[in-house]
Amino acid sequence: MALMVDTLVLPTVGAAGYRDHTPSEAAGWAVRCVQVAVVLTYFGSVLSKWSRTGSLIVWANGSVFTWAITRRGSDLVAWSLDYPYLLRAGQWGLLGLEMLSPLALVLRRRWLWLLISLFMAFHLSTFIAIGIHFLPTVVCWTAFLPLERVVPVVDRWRGRVRRVRRVRRSR
Repeated sequence: MALMVDTLVLPTVGAAGYRDHTPSEAAGWAVRCVQVAVVLTYFGSVLSKWSRTGSLIVWANGSVFTWAITRRGSDLVAWSLDYPYLLRAGQWGLLGLEMLSPLALVLRRRWLWLLISLFMAFHLSTFIAIGIHFLPTVVCWTAFLPLERVVPVVDRWRGRVRRVRRVRRSR
């Protein structure tokens, strides 16, 4: 869902260059739309679990992880089938993480980085455990990151590479 919103709102921003730091209300609006869509992806998952089972407790105490590992699980996580309470705790943890997703819209700095890291860890573990990835959603999480700070770092890195090349040529 987040990627589809991204596809719809980014063309409304207009053209911008690599080093263009001109403030833009349209760009801010597009980024916020992507952020809200990312959050709604996870919060919507909670609502879906609730509507399908009638109770979040029923879903969290079910055997969803067991079924997924039995069906698609890798050898790295097959051992976890011997520990159903661990899988149940993981389901509760996932449910809690998904319910916390709206915090991404209000958290700043370290707390935001921590929350994003938790979601990235979830996606990495899902990929390792059952081979399913949600790469478009993972990419959309970058809407929360201060990517404008990357350009100066890349420029400094390029400058260092050029200096090293000049020094090597002059030898």
